[in-house]
Amino acid sequence: MSAENYRVCPYCPYENTDEIKEAIEQASKLEEGYDYHMALAEVDELKSKQLGYTLAEYYELGVIGNGVFHLDYWCKCEKCGYEFEITLP
Repeated sequence: MSAENYRVCPYCPYENTDEIKEAIEQASKLEEGYDYHMALAEVDELKSKQLGYTLAEYYELGVIGNGVFHLDYWCKCEKCGYEFEITLP
């Protein structure tokens, strides 16, 4: 299985507006769980209004031949050039 997604790049600079500061503050008050992740998604949504979705993600995962789980993940930002890649096993 493979996919292509776009996200907000965590390394691109953004203007830290009051709205973003407040959303980050609200998220930091929450414990790990559904509400916390939804709050982080809101922060990403606010940043995306400034930056756009520039981090292209590609991945492949599944079970190969002898029942071993396989993950191949790669991403690259179209704006700042940030890149990351990981393969298991």
